[in-house]
Amino acid sequence: MIGVYHFTGAGTWYDLKNYQWNIRQEQLNIIPFSNEIDMIGYVLNVCLFVPLGFLFPFLCKKMDNFWCILSVGFCFSLFIEFSQLYNNRCTDIDDLILNSIGAFIGLLLFRIWKKLTKSKYCFPSISWEELLLYMLVLFLGRALLFNEMGFAGLLYKF
Repeated sequence: MIGVYHFTGAGTWYDLKNYQWNIRQEQLNIIPFSNEIDMIGYVLNVCLFVPLGFLFPFLCKKMDNFWCILSVGFCFSLFIEFSQLYNNRCTDIDDLILNSIGAFIGLLLFRIWKKLTKSKYCFPSISWEELLLYMLVLFLGRALLFNEMGFAGLLYKF
């Protein structure tokens, strides 16, 4: 999840503190697949959420459900997209759609793996509420505590 936050450039408290509070039209795309097609970007957006779709049902038996994984993938992506509004990144409906598809593909891969290995769940199942709480704590922890440029300033003395 930390990797997802890093690659997507999810916003932090420090971004919000310096935000100018004006959303530019080019920063927000709410029309699906209306921009120039970037196949590499699309594939990367799908791949980014495949682990979520695979690991969540692995950790929580109740998450082995199409609607649960689709909802979690969509909401997780939505949190990231909203946080990108205040750090000068583009918020795009395409990302929501592609990330949700990635979570679904992860669920399909999990089901294929489970069928091929005839495996029961390897880990003691945790509740879905606990899993979502972990996601929220990681998101809020990064959003409230992470200051990338502050850390870089300490390391590189600028």
